[in-house]
Amino acid sequence: MRYLFKQVLAKGGIRALLPFSRSRCHLIMFHGLTDHPPLFATEDCGGKHIHVDDFRRVLQWLKTYFTVVPLEAIVAALEEGKDLPPNSIALTFDDGYESNYTLAYPVLRELGLPATIFLATRFIEERQPLWTCRVEYAVGCSEQPTASLRVADTIVSGPLATPAQRIALVSQVKQVIKAGDQSRIGLYCETLEEQLGVRLDFGTCDTPCSRPLSWGQIREMAAGDLISFGGHGHNHVILGHCPDDVVREEAQTCWDLLRQRLGGERRTFAYPNGTPGDYRPNTHELLAQAGFSCALSTVEGSCVPGLTRAFGAPRIAVCSDTEPWSLVGRMLRRRPVNG
Repeated sequence: MRYLFKQVLAKGGIRALLPFSRSRCHLIMFHGLTDHPPLFATEDCGGKHIHVDDFRRVLQWLKTYFTVVPLEAIVAALEEGKDLPPNSIALTFDDGYESNYTLAYPVLRELGLPATIFLATRFIEERQPLWTCRVEYAVGCSEQPTASLRVADTIVSGPLATPAQRIALVSQVKQVIKAGDQSRIGLYCETLEEQLGVRLDFGTCDTPCSRPLSWGQIREMAAGDLISFGGHGHNHVILGHCPDDVVREEAQTCWDLLRQRLGGERRTFAYPNGTPGDYRPNTHELLAQAGFSCALSTVEGSCVPGLTRAFGAPRIAVCSDTEPWSLVGRMLRRRPVNG
């Protein structure tokens, strides 16, 4: 059945299916891009850095079958009932990796497609690695054959003999940190790095996938008419696991830096991690109070104006192994999510 579905879409049968999704719109999520194989075992953990050639191929498919609109147009349709072209989609990028400028931006300009990049503002402002990248680097580059790690008062252990084993250990460590005290994430990473004997440092490590955008690159993209910028928190913590005062501080710090560096217009937001439990109903309210117009999740589904809210709206992720036909298939068959 999967093979048949692939053949139908690959041969253009998608055009016959599109009328069934005319009332829906979709938000597509990317992270970073690459033009080289992974430098270490866990650099592309989770497939979040896709090859630029695959990125171009996916966008060409999307441009052929859907109408790519600015994210703000979909937010206005969801929150204000404004009209959209049939089969509208918006392109989004999480975190703020430098490859959004060096690799993604040229392709977006070539194809004339708008996109929104959500910035983890401490990552950009202080040029400090995201905690997720620190975990991936420490586990991926450690020379130890096995690991027994104390992380957030939990022991996480496993062999490090193969890339698959290292990726499995990264996943375990991340889950422990995500569930832990979000104010201690920096300490968790330091402890992990000490135990593994490896530390990610942009000054000494050649890690192009992990590097952040600069404000100069961001302002250059913002000066055109294709790229807009939103918030992704300041410290990239899991807001649903934080007390309200921390959520307010995260939102306000992120908002203030975006306003200072880029101007004061209303901004969009995407939740770090963004799965169920990573945000609460009152988290939506706190972000709205800070001035954000939406808060996107990573729950997979489609959006329907009048049904889906912009706070908690779903997105469909593109990973390094995503084929264009499978992405389009997921878009057409995913049930609406009401946020």
